[in-house]
Formats: sequence, C-alpha cells, structure tokens
Amino acid sequence: MAMMLKDWPWPPGPAKAVTWAMTSDERLCFSYFHGHTIPTLLQSFDSTLWQKLVPQLTQHEPPVYHAMVALSAIHRSSEDNGMQLATPASFKAQDAWHRFAQDQLGRSITLLNQRCASQDPCLRDVILVCCLLFVLADLLRGRYEDAFSHLRSGLCILKELQVANQGLVEQCIVSAFAHLDILSSHYDRAFPIFSSDSQPGPTQSISHGIPGSGLYFRSLPEVRIAFDSLLRSVYRLGSRCLGMSDVEVALDYETLQGQQLAVWS
Repeated sequence: MAMMLKDWPWPPGPAKAVTWAMTSDERLCFSYFHGHTIPTLLQSFDSTLWQKLVPQLTQHEPPVYHAMVALSAIHRSSEDNGMQLATPASFKAQDAWHRFAQDQLGRSITLLNQRCASQDPCLRDVILVCCLLFVLADLLRGRYEDAFSHLRSGLCILKELQVANQGLVEQCIVSAFAHLDILSSHYDRAFPIFSSDSQPGPTQSISHGIPGSGLYFRSLPEVRIAFDSLLRSVYRLGSRCLGMSDVEVALDYETLQGQQLAVWS
C-alpha cells in the first residue's frame, strides 16, 4: 500500500517530534495531512486550529494522531475517486486506504475510551478535536448520519461546559464546531444546537473606529464570527418554520413575526 503514495511530499520537521513508532503507511498519511489536507481545511476553518493546535496534538496525543491518520487516508482516497462524497460501498470495501482508515479510527476510539475517567484538563480538547476529525472523516466517506452523530456529541460537550461555565476550551475548536453547527442546519432540523452566547456576537466582535466612521472589523475572523452569529439566528428560526403548514404559521404568526423581526434588527 505504501507504494501508492510514494510521491507524497514529506513536510520538514513535524513527524520527527512524534515520540512513538510510526508505520510506513502512517508516515505517508502524516505527510499527506500536512502537505494536502491542512491546506484544504484552511479554506473553511480557522487557521489556528489546523496550523497550530491540531499539529501539536498529533505529536503528543495518540488518539488525535490516529484520527488524523484516518482522515488523511480517506482524503487521499477520496481525491483519487474524484472527491465523491457519497463513495460507493463497494469501492470502500475494496479500497485498502478505507480499510486502513477504519482501523485507525478504531484505535483512536479505543484510546479515548481508556482515558474516559482521566482528570487531565487537556483531555477535553483531545476529545473535541478527535470528534471534529471523526466528523470530517465520516463526511468524506458519505456516512452522514455518523457525521451528524459525532457533531451532536461534540456540540453537547461544549454546551455542558458552557452551562457549567467551564470555558477552558480553545476558541478555535469552539469556532469550528459552531461553523459546522450552522452548515448542518441545511440538512438536519436538529441543528443548530449551539447557543450563540458561546461566541462573540456582532457587537462584541467589532471595535469603534475613528469618530464619525462608525464601526469596523479588525480582521476577517471577526467578520466571520459576526456573520456566523447572524446565520445561527436565521437558521434557528428557519429550522423551526421548515415544514410548517399555512395553518400552523397562521396560528403562531405573532410569535414567528416577532422572532423574525428580532433576527433582522
């Protein structure tokens, strides 16, 4: 199987920091993740998450490492298959990289289960990053129900931490889950799940500029946070109205109109 990926570029440095033995296939997937998967993910997610946090965790946390290897293998296989999200089951059964990825995902889950009773404060970031990698791996394999299940699990963890006022989670992780929460509302009425209170709203993420110039954004991430906050409110209302009959809308018209005006204001 390693011969299939002999031309993958090897990024300087990162694999040397891994403290455990790597198989040749894991090494190739590690290389592909840094050379191809991360640049692809940077098009949709916070750069801090993929350029800093995830690479750091893959070097020191075996559960994240195996989940990363699995995602990388699936990504490469998907590219070879023309990036068809709903990959045919027959193809996956015959594809060595899909079988390899499934084994890596199993290892990651086993390692997480072994640490479920740990009091390590870093464990929550490890669990959430693994959950995020599971979501992306399932989406690439066309296993949408599994992806939504993992996403709901991650969002529930974040909500529990929010209720308990335990905000000790990297903001880039929160932002990634919040973004997926919004996107998933297009496909499943269970979303959005996450409270908009967990992220800065539009007025929190902008600063006053020169007198008379109004408000301005200091960076593109601030723009996206503000935009995501607005989208979350819109989709939460939309998911409630989706599928309602004219009679149901008429019976609850005043409430729905008030919520609509609140979103628009």
